[in-house]
Amino acid sequence: MKKNHLFLSSLVALSALSQTAGAVVLFSDTFDRSDTTNIDDAGSQNSTQGGLLATNIELRSSKQTLDIISGQLGLPSNSRARFHDEANAGSRYDFSSALAAFGSSGLMTVTWDWNASAADPGDWTSFSFGTDDDTSLEPDVRVNHSTTDLGVLVKLNGDVEYFDNGVATTLTAAHSATGSIPISISVAYASLDNGGTLTLQSVMVGGAETLSSPVSTFAWDFDDGSQVHLEFEGRGGNPNLVDNLTISVVPEPSMILLGSFGLLAIFRRSRH
Repeated sequence: MKKNHLFLSSLVALSALSQTAGAVVLFSDTFDRSDTTNIDDAGSQNSTQGGLLATNIELRSSKQTLDIISGQLGLPSNSRARFHDEANAGSRYDFSSALAAFGSSGLMTVTWDWNASAADPGDWTSFSFGTDDDTSLEPDVRVNHSTTDLGVLVKLNGDVEYFDNGVATTLTAAHSATGSIPISISVAYASLDNGGTLTLQSVMVGGAETLSSPVSTFAWDFDDGSQVHLEFEGRGGNPNLVDNLTISVVPEPSMILLGSFGLLAIFRRSRH
């Protein structure tokens, strides 16, 4: 009975959050755990993770081994963080089921803080939406790779770029943020089908919008069927230090309650 009550309470809380705030946190990590030189071998990350998928996801190193340094995620130069399935750490986590639980379309927002106090002007941080599932693939850079549907890159020198399957566009509105830089990227998806339109809605750097208007030239290009994979990246900094990573979604209004039931089904399956 206690477990059933917990699931019912989660449903009520999720429904209330969705109706009042609009956004639902799928995953977050404050990285406030013991220092380590290898997050892959440091045990469960659940103590600092939050959101509806907190116990479904573990971060894993890609290209270079990632650290935890003073409560921050350390990405050595030319490295990436991949989201993996906690129940099967060898497989990348597929976000499509969690997104579909809130409807066929929606708005995904990723936020993090970039500690650029020790970074050089050419150092950067980035996020990729829609990458393939080949865990053996270790491209030099993921954000501008031909298999990445939409990548957004923020440089300390002020440049902000986005990439459509490797094709680059540099924004005219450069940022001027320094020190600890909050970054927020919002991407709307018209559907979760192969070829579904992706729209880059917003790129906030240091609290300022750098995107003059939404860009709808992107689309899901599923190289592996219908799975949605995300990836976090850094270059330079030795290492890049990031903190307070959050992935949230704003569902279709008509799908709020149904999405709550769908996510409960996902979590129940993951606990068995």
